[in-house]
Amino acid sequence: MKTSLILFCLSIQSSYSENLEIPATQAAFDTVQFYRANGMNWCVKIYAKDQDVHICSLDPDIIDLITLARADTETYYGDVVREGYIIETE
Repeated sequence: MKTSLILFCLSIQSSYSENLEIPATQAAFDTVQFYRANGMNWCVKIYAKDQDVHICSLDPDIIDLITLARADTETYYGDVVREGYIIETE
């Protein structure tokens, strides 16, 4: 079964607990990740300022996780996406 990681690096570092966003640095930036392995799908948001990780399970029947990841990230983080990567293994 294919394993997929779709990773978006953001131009902000934020704090969930403080409801705060500041510009990212090269060493500290938020990420949004979508991960598929072993028939499971996950979304992971990492808040750089807090070093806080939020993990959400997604429907295991999602057929095109890459399309979902791109659309969801564009909707919620489109103005702060700096770069994105897709890594897949068999």
